[in-house]
Amino acid sequence: MNIRSAIYLLAIGAAISPADTITLRDGTRHTGVLVSANRNRVIFNTDAEGRRNFTVSTVRTIEFGANNSGSADRGRGERGGAFPDMRDDSRGRQPGYDVRGSQAAYDNDIARRATELGRNFVGAPVSPEIVVEDGRGRVRVYDQATIYWSPETGAHEVHGSIRDEFLKAGGVTGRLGYPTSDEQAASDGRTRVVNFERGTITWSPAVGARVQYR
Repeated sequence: MNIRSAIYLLAIGAAISPADTITLRDGTRHTGVLVSANRNRVIFNTDAEGRRNFTVSTVRTIEFGANNSGSADRGRGERGGAFPDMRDDSRGRQPGYDVRGSQAAYDNDIARRATELGRNFVGAPVSPEIVVEDGRGRVRVYDQATIYWSPETGAHEVHGSIRDEFLKAGGVTGRLGYPTSDEQAASDGRTRVVNFERGTITWSPAVGARVQYR
């Protein structure tokens, strides 16, 4: 797993195994527990040396083990980081299922939307469905897109520069809220736009991604 995917998983609060491994670009490997990560640094509790801080540029890969037991001090991202708005809700049950064990509507909707968009568009999943911190919606991260769901808005994808700008603006618990559309072409044929509950993000080759609130 590359560092970008690992940061996505950790930042949305995916349950992380105690058998984590971090490999640095110089070939050094550490086993232990991944505590937190953002675009600049990774904090890792190593078995041999205790808590270590690594800059992202020095990290080659982070590998998560198979045991999704979770931990009280990890899997929540860092407040003020690039992905501040999600938490783990999968402990003690399979991600994507409610507490009664029946498959939840959000799982069906997110999976259905991913199927409609196609694997070539969204890429491989890098997280389970995760409950958003507001308790209102769900999210699943893929290599190339993120699909958000809420009862009011349904399931919609955000990707690329618009996704980056959305996360910088606070994600779904920020001022914009949940996406109400997938990315689509504007009337000029050059600009791309995603609509949100309280605004839009547009992207064009000339100015890049730009947030507009309403």
